[in-house]
Amino acid sequence: MTPHECEEVVTLCLKNWERETNELWPDDEFSAWEKLNDAIEAKPDEGWQLILELIAKTNSERVLGMIAAGPLEDLLAKHPHEVIDRIEQRALSDTKFRFCLGGVWQHATPDDVWRRLYAFCENLIAMGLEEWRPPARG
Repeated sequence: MTPHECEEVVTLCLKNWERETNELWPDDEFSAWEKLNDAIEAKPDEGWQLILELIAKTNSERVLGMIAAGPLEDLLAKHPHEVIDRIEQRALSDTKFRFCLGGVWQHATPDDVWRRLYAFCENLIAMGLEEWRPPARG
């Protein structure tokens, strides 16, 4: 994806998620969502960058929750060993990312990676990072 395409994906996904209604996605927004999912599935580095941009460009807790329960959770489930180090590193310095991470559920994430993430999150709490919510079990 070109930088322009990445920006368009982020803009259109956020446009949809920031709506207060549950209407169907217009075609351009649905296409952006498909590109995001394709990147997460086949190009985890690109998916990671898109997720970071999505998080950086919103201040909505509702939207952060949608990013958590969708793209971030999917990336962790599909590429767990490839992204766990990045997730831990980012969580140390990014408050919005930590908040978002608290909305991730295990689902298809392997048990070993999930245990590591959960232990890491407990350490964040011990470090006094009060805005942290532990990830959901289940």
